[in-house]
Amino acid sequence: MKKLLLLLLFIPLMSFNAVAQDSLNAVPISKLDEAPVYPRCKGDSNAEKRKCMSAKIAKFVRQKFNTDLAVNLGLTGRQRINVIFKIDTNGNVVGVRSRGPHPRLEQEAIRVINLLPKMKPGRQKGKAVIVPYSLPITFKVKDGPPVFNVDERKYFSDGLQKAKEYNHIAAVELYTKSIKNDRYFALAYNARGVSKLNLKDYRGALIDFNKAIILQPEYGEAYFYRGLSKSYLSDNVAACTDAKQAEKLGYDSKKLISAVCIEAKP
Repeated sequence: MKKLLLLLLFIPLMSFNAVAQDSLNAVPISKLDEAPVYPRCKGDSNAEKRKCMSAKIAKFVRQKFNTDLAVNLGLTGRQRINVIFKIDTNGNVVGVRSRGPHPRLEQEAIRVINLLPKMKPGRQKGKAVIVPYSLPITFKVKDGPPVFNVDERKYFSDGLQKAKEYNHIAAVELYTKSIKNDRYFALAYNARGVSKLNLKDYRGALIDFNKAIILQPEYGEAYFYRGLSKSYLSDNVAACTDAKQAEKLGYDSKKLISAVCIEAKP
């Protein structure tokens, strides 16, 4: 019997709060003069703005979250994904991170939150400030688990092992099987791209890195390898852009930057 997933997003006013200050300019929402405002939200007080924002984000996530994903993973019962993010001084959602019962659900939560529209930034003493938030996403899977004959994680782990053995042809085949069972598996797209690079299939690798970045926009490693692919395709300008983004996201790309960025060369 196929399961149905009922997505229940709980963002009560008191639980949709700013997290502890985690960057130099971040200001907890409780101390703001003006809270961030979601598009088309109105209100005279911060409490009214926050209540509207909670309702709007709840509706947004219900519409965008891939409800088939938990079904395909064979999950049952109540599940919870904790997401943290920041609204920067331009009103953009940045720094999205998540923790949940399965890596694919974490990736999906990150994907959805990154799709949130630009907002009016929070302000303190007349200046726009960064505001950190914590968002719990809770859902319940009904009707009993489906039966699966394929373990996409085993395909993925076996692919990693083949890559370590420099058998990249076999690795690509295994990653492809993993992706067929979970088309939102950003890690598998990235790993397949790396194996394609080793096989000198640079354009095929580029396609996989593009997909990994779409699924996980802050995937520093995918930016690095996409930049490397572009350098092999003689597009050093685009390679430089990706290398810098990878470095910005915390993935060491200094050597690639030095190799492909004109301004980095003596």
